[in-house]
Order: sequence, then C-alpha cells, then structure tokens
Amino acid sequence: MSDPQRLTRWQYAEVRALCRQYEELRSQAALLLGARGQSFDPQPHGDGTHGDPVAATADKREHILQTVHLIDRTAQAVDGGRWYKALIHNTCYGVPYDKLDLSTLPTSHRWDFFKARRLFYWLLYHCRHGQTITEAERAWTEWNDFS
Repeated sequence: MSDPQRLTRWQYAEVRALCRQYEELRSQAALLLGARGQSFDPQPHGDGTHGDPVAATADKREHILQTVHLIDRTAQAVDGGRWYKALIHNTCYGVPYDKLDLSTLPTSHRWDFFKARRLFYWLLYHCRHGQTITEAERAWTEWNDFS
C-alpha cells in the first residue's frame, strides 16, 4: 500500500521542475507587460478572423502569472507563511538548506524545514492538478497532523 502523502518520483520531478522555472517565469511576465514588439497581422487566420497579438500576449502573460502566483500562494499556505522565504529560496532558486539565510528560517530544526518542504511540494502538486489549497490542506491533515 502506498503512502498517500508521498509523491511519486515523477510527481516530485514535475513540481521541482516547475519551481525551478519560477524566476524565468517572472522575467517572461515582465517582458510581456505592454505587449512590446508586437505587430498587427491583418491576414485572416484558420478560422477566418484576424489575429490579435495583444490579446494573445495578454493571455500568455496571465497564464504565466497564474503559475507564479500558485507557487507563491502554496508557499504562503505552509504553516501560515512562516517558511515562505526559505521555501522559495530552496525550491525555486536551488539554495541548499545549509546555505539558507538563518533569518528566513523560523526554527533551527532541520527536520521541520524538510517537513515543510514536503508539504509544499505535496500541496503544489495537488493544487496544480485541480484542488484548491484549502482542499489539499484538509486532505493532508486528515492523514497527518502537521503542527
């Protein structure tokens, strides 16, 4: 019987890769602000309509920002946001636990950090696949009291 709180190797790889794109996604969203460098294409497209590059750019930017906000909200949800900075630095920027700034850690207990990171990845995976943060947290606490 598998542990419902454990992500598979592939699920873990998915959310880890998503987190590692955090800074790149933020940069892309900033570049897409204002639809710079877009030219209007008056030619009809497959469905007979004219292309709207500004709307397409806005949609792309919105999708990117939703992903960035999902990561941010999920990190904030872990233990009331106490681990937010440490989780973002570790999971998104690849800063090892031993190199994290001590001021970002609410406690010096190494195991507490890794419990928080495990919860973060678990919540992020389930939120990315259709659950709300509240639903995912409720499912987690049904199996284990995190506090």
